[in-house]
Amino acid sequence: MSNQNFDERQKLIRYKIISVAYFILIGYLFIVCELSIFIDIKFASLADIVITGIALSGTFLTVMMIFKDCYLGRKEKKKLITAGMIFFILLIIDNVKTLIEKDGIVSNGKLNDNYIMFCVSFMWGIISISFFIKEILNRKKAKTSKEEWHMKIKKPNDNKQKIKN
Repeated sequence: MSNQNFDERQKLIRYKIISVAYFILIGYLFIVCELSIFIDIKFASLADIVITGIALSGTFLTVMMIFKDCYLGRKEKKKLITAGMIFFILLIIDNVKTLIEKDGIVSNGKLNDNYIMFCVSFMWGIISISFFIKEILNRKKAKTSKEEWHMKIKKPNDNKQKIKN
C-alpha cells in the first residue's frame, strides 16, 4: 500500500498512532524486563515475551487505525468487510490449531509455545471484531447522512405547499 493513497489527515493520524504503538512496545518490554530482573518473575521465554509485545502494539496500531479511518486508503474503503473476514478466518485457523494441541498454555508454571498461538489468535479476534464494528458504524453513519439529506430536500417542498394553501 503506497503512501500516496492516503490524504493528509490520514498520514498525520497514522504517524501519531505508529509512535504511540512504538512507545507501548518499549514500555511493555521495559516493564517485563524490570519484573524479571528485580522481582525475578519470569512467566515465559524471551522470544515469547517479545512476540507478545509485538502482538500487543500491533493490535493497538491496527485497531486505532481502523477506528480513526486511516487503515485503508481512499480507494480501498470498500475492502473493509473483506479484510474483516480474512482476519476472522485467521482467528478460526489459529484457534483450531491451538485446540488440537491439548497441552494448554501453561506447563510447569510457565507459558509454553501454545501461548503464542493463543496470543496471536486473540489478536486476530480483536482486529476482526474491530473491522466489523467499524463497518457497522460506517453503514449507520451513511444511513443517517442519507436520511438527513432526504429531509433537507423535503423541507423546501413542504414550504411551497403551505404557501399555495
